[in-house]
Amino acid sequence: MQPNRSATPLNSLLLAGLFSLSASSCLPPIDTQLTGECSDLTKAEEPYFQNSILDPVLDQHCVLCHSVDLPEGENLGTRRGTPPYANYNIFNSDNGATRRPDITWLRIADRTMPPMGRQLRPDETDLLYEWLNCVQAAQDQEVGDDDDSADDDDSADDDDSAR
Repeated sequence: MQPNRSATPLNSLLLAGLFSLSASSCLPPIDTQLTGECSDLTKAEEPYFQNSILDPVLDQHCVLCHSVDLPEGENLGTRRGTPPYANYNIFNSDNGATRRPDITWLRIADRTMPPMGRQLRPDETDLLYEWLNCVQAAQDQEVGDDDDSADDDDSADDDDSAR
């Protein structure tokens, strides 16, 4: 008598998970870091986030675990260990990618995020890279900027407050 070798739903799920993990681990890491170069700083603002980043990319790949609406916990259907501040479905400088764009990009570039499911397509990766560079540029400008006048060169020794 032959043993029953039909795949159970659990076995199929485990095999699919192993296949997706092995497939993503075969992809080379993206050899790039954020430069902070941005041609249009409006891309670091909330309307661009809502229209160009959240709907097409983050909703598809990130908010399964990185959503403000998910309770903390380790069970399926919750944050799956995601820190409570890492919410990618809202725009707030204290949350998610806008808090630390460099860390977000590192996790995407080394393909540790998303940890399961389909990896980002090259066009999605390019879009996120451009957006995170603009977020980084906006943060850098806030740190080094002592005023927003047109003649401010943002250099460290430029103290326009004496004018």
